[in-house]
Parts: sequence; C-alpha cells; structure tokens
Amino acid sequence: KIEADLKARFPQSLRSLLLETDGAMDKISIHGGEYFDNMWLIWSIAEIVEQNFFFRKQTEEGIYDRDFTKLVFFAGAGFDGILFGFPVLEDCICAPEVMVWYPISDKSNILAPTLQDFLRGWLMGTLSV
Repeated sequence: KIEADLKARFPQSLRSLLLETDGAMDKISIHGGEYFDNMWLIWSIAEIVEQNFFFRKQTEEGIYDRDFTKLVFFAGAGFDGILFGFPVLEDCICAPEVMVWYPISDKSNILAPTLQDFLRGWLMGTLSV
C-alpha cells in the first residue's frame, strides 16, 4: 500500500525490512544501563508516508524547485534537516542506491550503493554527511 500511495516500487532491501518490522530504531545505553531510543535508522511506515507527502507538497507550493516524486525518503540524519532516500527512476522503481539530500543547499548525491551499505556505514561511523 505504501508503494502505491507514493507511486514508487521500493528496493527489495527496504521492502523486506518494512515487511519484517515497522522501521528500525537506534538505541543507546548510558554507562551500561537501561537502553533508550536514540533516533530512527529507518522511519516507520507512517513516517515514510508523512514525510514524503510533506516534501511533495513543498514542490507543489513552490518552496523547492526539486521534484520530490523522484525521491523516496526513508530516514533523516538527525540534524540540519538532512534526509536519506532512494532515487525513483522513470518506471517508478526505486534505484538501490541511497541518496543524501541537503535541504539548505537543495543538493543531493549518492551516499551508499545499497541500504545494507548505508546502514553498516552509518552505524559503524564510516559514513558521514
């Protein structure tokens, strides 16, 4: 349903993750104690829909020149409004590469070749924005 709503077929990696769990939360522990929610690594399905519709409306209202129907966002960096997503190709199929979008400059580029590479790099600290 989410793919139909956003008119984009997700990469199998994201489809599998969302079919297994409704997003993925990073947790932290302070001094080896109880774990607390830190931030979403992959947004929930509801958040994916909400954020993508929000940015698509920004295009309609002329706030951004970018066509947000050509991106499907799935997570944020947690600062400066930086978002991660997949490019949507002409046939409405998302490419497997993870893009990073910088809203201040309205620039984007490929950050990782796959969702797995993105998550590994983000969690290990070998990827940064």
